[in-house]
Amino acid sequence: MQTLINANIFFFVATIGFVIIGILVVIALIFLIQILINLRKLSETVKDEADMISDDIDTLRARTKSLSWIIAFKLFRKLFSNRNKD
Repeated sequence: MQTLINANIFFFVATIGFVIIGILVVIALIFLIQILINLRKLSETVKDEADMISDDIDTLRARTKSLSWIIAFKLFRKLFSNRNKD
């Protein structure tokens, strides 16, 4: 009879332990899901910002190319105009 009571107490304590562990696992999964959602939002933000930076660099490159031709033209004109004066 004593072993039956001890077995019932063991199963009761084990059940409570598994329930507590299950609750802790569910809470950990909720936090993990929230972290993953935030990581996805952060990743999308970084991607959008990288696209904007890429567009800005393309614009800067185009402006630099057009400006470099203007500077080169002025430099050559200045060099050739100084030769004609001498």
